Amino acid sequence: MEKKRSSWEKIKKMKELGIFEKWQANTDAHTAGMYGRYRFEKDYVESRKRRRRNTFLDAYAYLSDAIESSFVFSESPEGFNYWDRIVGQLREEI
Repeated sequence: MEKKRSSWEKIKKMKELGIFEKWQANTDAHTAGMYGRYRFEKDYVESRKRRRRNTFLDAYAYLSDAIESSFVFSESPEGFNYWDRIVGQLREEI
């Protein structure tokens, strides 16, 4: 069973796995897509990206849930299987 982690521990674990930058880029791309259909100022969209990342890190006790909720896996450059495998491995962790 996966252990509960603080926001900082989630970031540290993602960095250990080498996925932090990918997670951040995919989460930001998904956020930009949500706000991209409207004409918001760039600074506003950037602040929403940061806020959304922080929300996922704070709201979920488990890293796997935070990753799974952040963006649509099948729309990421890495593909569905890449992220699904990582989430599965985290949930099997002891």
